[in-house]
Amino acid sequence: MVIEYRQFTVSDIEGLVDLINENNDFFKKGSKTSVDILDWFNEPDEDIKENTFISIAEGKIIGYQALCLVKRAVKVNVYAYGQVHHAWRRKGVGSELIRQSLKSLTHLKKEFPNVIYNHLVRTSSGQEYELAEKFNYQILTRLNSYHLKIKEANSPRLPAGFTFSPFRQELAGGLASLYNSAFSWHPNTSELTAKAILNEMNNRDFVPEFNIACLNLWGKAIGYISGHREGGNGGVISTIAVHPESQGKGIGKALLLELILRMKPAGVKTIRLSVDANNPTGAIPLYKKHGFKAGETIIHYTLEI
Repeated sequence: MVIEYRQFTVSDIEGLVDLINENNDFFKKGSKTSVDILDWFNEPDEDIKENTFISIAEGKIIGYQALCLVKRAVKVNVYAYGQVHHAWRRKGVGSELIRQSLKSLTHLKKEFPNVIYNHLVRTSSGQEYELAEKFNYQILTRLNSYHLKIKEANSPRLPAGFTFSPFRQELAGGLASLYNSAFSWHPNTSELTAKAILNEMNNRDFVPEFNIACLNLWGKAIGYISGHREGGNGGVISTIAVHPESQGKGIGKALLLELILRMKPAGVKTIRLSVDANNPTGAIPLYKKHGFKAGETIIHYTLEI
């Protein structure tokens, strides 16, 4: 059977949605709409739509690989996202999509001295070491996933002199700065910008009450937590960041408990998050202490283009 590989066009959107939803149904996950996918493709400054590749068999999209480009002054971090239809797995479709993607990135070397390809692989797929050998990936780190079934929600105790605040435009620069300080230990982080924070706040899926800043007496952001809904009754914590100078004071715990307190009455029953296995802060003990259970491991591979 002939399989066609080519760049994605907007006219492919319905076929891509069919692929994603057939997989989601097979793996018992929530469904997506064409609006959801187009919103993601049109994320500002990430060039996702222009760097997505699809595979087609018998007129049907059976796989895709989308590249998110995070450009900074001297470096581009390229994050790969994709999937292959469950009936076509282990038949070389995903590997060919990766080859097409890597080939497409060589032009970036003319503009940026460092181009880093990032590929996250769930160990449950059984392909982690096979991919590493085939494409000469290097293991950057491992991410541990955790999940919580909400049974109760306790009111947080925020230390004296600190207050919770919703995200506001004037806080964007401070939120980005504290994120960069909080994750300065990570070997390949992409510095967050105020513009990226503002873009997130303008996203259709942004839930104001699930994105909470912590301010000190002078109104400076020293911590924040970001969350969003997933499916009918799921929630995701995408970021908890506390400035290094404010760590160890109970700020992270208070932010975590406050978000759980807000998610529960909103109908969220389970919350998931992922954390770097090498995180040097007290994040992992904090999650375990408050009932989060360990799940699968995700290997973060990189390849310098």
